[in-house]
Amino acid sequence: MGRGLPRKGRTALAVLCTAQFLLVLDITAVFVAVPAMGADLGLSPGARGAVVGVYALALGLGLLPAGRIADLVGRRRAFVAGMALFGAASLACGLAPSAAALIAARAAQGLGAAMIKPAALALLSQAFPGTERRAAALSAWATSASLAAASGALVGAAAVEAASWRLLFLVNVPVAAAAVASARRVLPEHRPSGGTRPAGIRAALRARGMGTVAGVAALHGGVMLAVFALLPLYLEGVLGMATIAAGAGVLAARVTAVGTARPASRLMVRWGPRPAMAGAMGAMAAAAALLARVPAGGSFAADVLPGTLLFGAAIPLAFAAVNALTLDAAPAGAEGAATGVMNTAQWLGGALGAAAGGALAGPPGAAAAPLAAGVRDGFAMCAAAALAGCAIVGASLWRSALGRRGRREEGTRPVVVGELTAGVERQA
Repeated sequence: MGRGLPRKGRTALAVLCTAQFLLVLDITAVFVAVPAMGADLGLSPGARGAVVGVYALALGLGLLPAGRIADLVGRRRAFVAGMALFGAASLACGLAPSAAALIAARAAQGLGAAMIKPAALALLSQAFPGTERRAAALSAWATSASLAAASGALVGAAAVEAASWRLLFLVNVPVAAAAVASARRVLPEHRPSGGTRPAGIRAALRARGMGTVAGVAALHGGVMLAVFALLPLYLEGVLGMATIAAGAGVLAARVTAVGTARPASRLMVRWGPRPAMAGAMGAMAAAAALLARVPAGGSFAADVLPGTLLFGAAIPLAFAAVNALTLDAAPAGAEGAATGVMNTAQWLGGALGAAAGGALAGPPGAAAAPLAAGVRDGFAMCAAAALAGCAIVGASLWRSALGRRGRREEGTRPVVVGELTAGVERQA
């Protein structure tokens, strides 16, 4: 992780990636542990859903204000405060005596995660200036998220089997404490200079290129979550695979994402963020189009694996590129607000994408043929959304090319007689 960076830079990157890993893990691993929590605390079906949903809701609603706060009070200070809150809330989760206490602690965890996420990405931009160093850092950032997503189910199951679901939360406490202590030593601080207030959320939204970033981030998040929601439905409901086997099948995409992280970093340096994002969304569209052909009587190796591997290969390039686009578009001093805008768009897009994919697929208990048809419709929607994202980035590239051409033509425009005469008269 972070090869080619100085030692202090590698330590700073490790702290930031550890935070990213924890935030993703506390979504994916908790899914597996919810039944054990329900049995232990007597959770109702609604309370079981709330254990997952309240964390996601607090995180999604807190991203925009948290990004603004990071710009105002300092990004390292916001990161440390978020990690401290996340660690304290994890302790409260691990010791929760009732359903109400667990749900309240999960909400506090989500708020801590919302404070961490935009501050961490802004710190990453600040700590790793330059195209190549930033690309390497963003690649490691994306890899840590993929690792957490890939290992979440295994970690959750291992915690439940080895001791208790409480261990899943309690293990966060020493990790968060170590991250807080290390952050004070290795992460740079940033405060507005000269007593000026940094640009806020409104300025970030109005910044040139932020509309493109928000639109692409929303489509990217929607495609990601929809594909990962549809795959288990097909594997279990149509192919009849056991839950653990279906989980291993979905894991193929995550493992591929980890393996392609370093090549993705090199591609982003070579191409630049916008072409890289267009390429990643194009690859996701192709992968979803392959998956949109799955038949009712198909097989995993022939019908699912090729599209799944291609989709996984595009994940790190897409994550690194959308983060780089955000940081490039952010007004000076408003990187936290800009990353809050991007993360909020991505989060909302993901929620809408997962809901739309599930609605198109139909109920999980449906017969194989109609379920397969619904899943195909869901994957076709993902392909169309990814192509739309590719088109948005392509239009942005086209506008930039036209602008550069116009500036070149303006610079080489011949001087006409009237202008030359006017210039001589002014000198006289």
